[in-house]
Amino acid sequence: MCKEPVQTLADIQGLKIRSSGDAYGRWINEMGGIPGSVATSEAYEALQRGQLDCVFGSIGWLKSLSLWDVSKHALRQEMAGFGGGALVAFNTASWEGLTDEDRAMIIDATPSALARLAVGYVEEDDEAVAEAAEHGVTVYEKDAKIDALLTEYKKSEFAAAVEKAGERGAEGAQEVADAFVANIAKWKKISEEVGGDVAKVEEALRREIYSKLGN
Repeated sequence: MCKEPVQTLADIQGLKIRSSGDAYGRWINEMGGIPGSVATSEAYEALQRGQLDCVFGSIGWLKSLSLWDVSKHALRQEMAGFGGGALVAFNTASWEGLTDEDRAMIIDATPSALARLAVGYVEEDDEAVAEAAEHGVTVYEKDAKIDALLTEYKKSEFAAAVEKAGERGAEGAQEVADAFVANIAKWKKISEEVGGDVAKVEEALRREIYSKLGN
């Protein structure tokens, strides 16, 4: 989401782009942009003041963060996987401090919450795109050159992650990476099957993951 038109890989060269984490920073560098670490809550002001030319993130932010006030151009480009924060998380001591009944209740409730969250994000994106023109925003479809670059970049990113994990003393890093890639493919297929049906997403999460968890 940018202040000036950005439709192609060539348009990205030299732009200051808000990123999140090292992986997205490397991707922005790969595209020829200049990554900048800015909190999501400060993205609006950073665009307004010229600290940033673009914000790399969910197109739904046009609406939820009112970025369409300061960003009049958006390129709908695949971001690859986004490792956001956990909706429900406990450290080991806290989890083990709960009763079996409490743990079972949390495990049972989580698939429903995650399903609503996942579908909600997609709906937020769709709403932002549908309403963009009303706010003077031009939405461009993805660029083939960026697509091709992303395909190659993802391969190198897995290799880099495995190498870094090894340097930090992690064991079985390649096996974990391979399992991750396999799970992405598996869940892409499931996603295509269930679509935006919250109940079906919940059922898939419950069937594939949460029904297999103990307390």
